[in-house]
Amino acid sequence: MTAVYYWKSSPPKQRRYERRVTLCSAKNAKKAEAKLLKEAKSYTKALDGVVFLDAYFSGKLGDPPGKTPVEIDYELTLAVDPKSGKALKPKQFLCEHWAYDRVKNCEDFGFKHAWYNKDDVNSGCHNCRIIRKGQLWKNT
Repeated sequence: MTAVYYWKSSPPKQRRYERRVTLCSAKNAKKAEAKLLKEAKSYTKALDGVVFLDAYFSGKLGDPPGKTPVEIDYELTLAVDPKSGKALKPKQFLCEHWAYDRVKNCEDFGFKHAWYNKDDVNSGCHNCRIIRKGQLWKNT
């Protein structure tokens, strides 16, 4: 799971947002997501002034890494508007930077979706922000 956190305790002109990547294994996607969300919330309890923004992306790997969620990567971002120099608020940060590397819909550019198993019921595309009902990942 990749989750986004807001560091409230950082100075207002240097708001910080963190993206963490965490792995775990579970019997299905729903149980994995529950484990990862629990870990995300416990992470914020351990750090004073850090807020989980409930913005996350969850996917499935071929081989499960382990039973306990493990942080494998993170990125801390200073969120300042380059034009005004003002700090970005959490909602503004999510809108501008959370999906910065993914287009809205592959179909808008004539691309094919690369489906993954989002939660055993829905399919998400690795390359855009589209989520569709059905196990479309099985057809690829």
